Amino acid sequence: MSERATGSETTHGTIHRHTSHQDQPSAGQLISAVLGTTYVVVGLLGFLVTGSSDFTGHDPAHNIAGITVNPLHNVAHLLVGGLGVAAYARPTFARAYGALLLVAYGGLFVWGLLVAGEPNAMNLDTGANVLHGATALLGLLIALLPARHEERADSAQGAR
Repeated sequence: MSERATGSETTHGTIHRHTSHQDQPSAGQLISAVLGTTYVVVGLLGFLVTGSSDFTGHDPAHNIAGITVNPLHNVAHLLVGGLGVAAYARPTFARAYGALLLVAYGGLFVWGLLVAGEPNAMNLDTGANVLHGATALLGLLIALLPARHEERADSAQGAR
């Protein structure tokens, strides 16, 4: 068998193609981008609902799909969303973003449990608590996923 200049080599009659996983995003990067985009959309929709007045106000009528928001909450969604979209750039950024989500949204979840139903700066309610708890769990998942596909293959080969 002849070798072509396409990055192939032969070993015992088997052709092995060298493919670069450098250009393929990790699962953590993909989840970060989807979650980030979702939060950007929610932040923008939030401003359509709340406008920009009463920045830390508590108005149950200002809600998106049953989750109350205010301009401060919208800004937080835009920032977290922007970070998620930026985390797509590198696997290590995605893992750091996951850790940030776990800590920040885990904290918001606990704080929300304490203040839900009362006026609070972020206009948190039960719906927001569910969303924040789920986001913290997604953050944990992103942080624990391998940064690259080949890391799993390399560790499996090293164990042999």
